[in-house]
Amino acid sequence: LTATVLPDDAENKTVTWSSSDTKIASVSDAGLVTAVAPGSATITARAGGRSATCTVTVEPIAVESVTLDKTNLTLHRDDSETLTATVLPDDATDPKVVWTTSDKAIATVSDAGLVTPVAPGKATITATAGDQSATCTVTVEPDVYVVGKDFNTDLKQSKSFLWKNGVPTPLPFTSTTSIFVSEGDVYVTGWYLDENNDFISALWKNGIITRLETPEGASRSGFNTSSVFVSGGDVYVAGFRANGATFLWKNGHPELLATTGNAHCVFVSGQDVYVAGNRQNATKGFMAAYWKNGTAVDLTDGAYYARVYSIAVAKGKVYAAGTVSIDTELSGRLWTDGVETSLEGTWVYPFAITVSEKGDVYIAGQSDRKAILWKNGEKTELSNNGTAKSVFVYGDDVYVSGGDGNLQHACLWKNGVKELLPDGYEGSSVFVY
Repeated sequence: LTATVLPDDAENKTVTWSSSDTKIASVSDAGLVTAVAPGSATITARAGGRSATCTVTVEPIAVESVTLDKTNLTLHRDDSETLTATVLPDDATDPKVVWTTSDKAIATVSDAGLVTPVAPGKATITATAGDQSATCTVTVEPDVYVVGKDFNTDLKQSKSFLWKNGVPTPLPFTSTTSIFVSEGDVYVTGWYLDENNDFISALWKNGIITRLETPEGASRSGFNTSSVFVSGGDVYVAGFRANGATFLWKNGHPELLATTGNAHCVFVSGQDVYVAGNRQNATKGFMAAYWKNGTAVDLTDGAYYARVYSIAVAKGKVYAAGTVSIDTELSGRLWTDGVETSLEGTWVYPFAITVSEKGDVYIAGQSDRKAILWKNGEKTELSNNGTAKSVFVYGDDVYVSGGDGNLQHACLWKNGVKELLPDGYEGSSVFVY
């Protein structure tokens, strides 16, 4: 500001400058006004007994833009990631960023931009400064668990793995057969060789392995655990003794289901426990069968060797998938409440069955050495040289585990798209949580 003092010949023409609020604007001895913060202040120039004023209004520097370092983010429930917001211009009066989420049930965000997943789904994270904002779409994926094995052909030895979201963890099994996740606890069945080179079946839970109780009158080794299911806090394991009896373990205690045959799958629906496999009749024929609460239900008459590999119950219907061997050819079968239908293909092994919430029936298996997924009886080839061992439906996504190629590299198919799993020969079971 420039002050003019009159008359020109006044004895004291020295001007003194002052501000009514130096937090808003300051003024130098030469009248230089400097803005400090938004608001209004009065600048006064004094000389002798006279003065003049100037009202100074300091306008805020508005935020012109907000950008985020990521506009899309995919996380699993154990993950977290910090988003970084850039506010321009650098000297904006109020550059403070306010973070919000569109759905706290899916993902939360802290005042520092830390995004934490809560449950599978999509949420929008918004960073706002001034009247500007930027968004990032966060997709929270469910946790995908696969168990399987790796086989060293030179040493003729195998070792087992648990892959969680594609990351492998070694398991203390020679071979694994099944996985189940309940309330965050991970259960895996399999077998290993002990110090006496005995064949031992066991249950692994969150890193702790427990031998299954040996049935009365049986030796400790030679049992194969094939499937695990957890319901109401109870842990059910289906298995069998090689060339011997079929058992169901409940919380580690065995129950004899049949003196001969195999148990391949256990499924719990409400208060009912189903075990699928096969058993021998009086004429030594092996019938495809399942046990409901310990009572056998035969699906074939024993004229041909048959077995059930997998069972599922949905809306009161019992679905069973298995094989019938007729004249040296292996045919795939689906039984719905005991009614038999054939699965398309030759030399079919329907290893796993599941029913989606929409009522679609999915079967994973092999046909003529190809990895196959059947949906409501319609066949889709996943690999022209491989095996599909397990299937799981989560929402609209279909997950299949198995092996692909001549060396049977362990892999996971999601909606038909293949992902190879590291250090794996075959994925035997998949669970999505």
